[in-house]
Amino acid sequence: MSGWSFETIIHHYLKNELLDRGILDEIETQYKLHGRKRIDLKISNIIIEIKTQGIFGKKAVENYSNHKRIATEKCQNYLYIATEDTDYKVKQETINFFGEENAFFLSDEGSWQKFVERVSGILKQK
Repeated sequence: MSGWSFETIIHHYLKNELLDRGILDEIETQYKLHGRKRIDLKISNIIIEIKTQGIFGKKAVENYSNHKRIATEKCQNYLYIATEDTDYKVKQETINFFGEENAFFLSDEGSWQKFVERVSGILKQK
């Protein structure tokens, strides 16, 4: 599955989940964070990175640090969702980087529900 297809699926189902909870915030796709860097989804004060197979290698994780800094400066929550990450070490680095409450792998049981609850919980706090 291509990244764009996966992003479209996540967008569709997340929008439905939020509507079912009575949360009607607009979801922006390909949100311009800074320069040419675009983030897959933006909902209010949440930006979401979506990856089909996870982040490839430690260097890639380090590249997201600038995006995280900018997101934090803009008072935005930075979440990450992927289908899986087959490399345990890289998965742990990703969780450490984004935070356990902000990194989700759909291959982990219950991860979709935790992701939706995290997003809706942040939106209800605003």
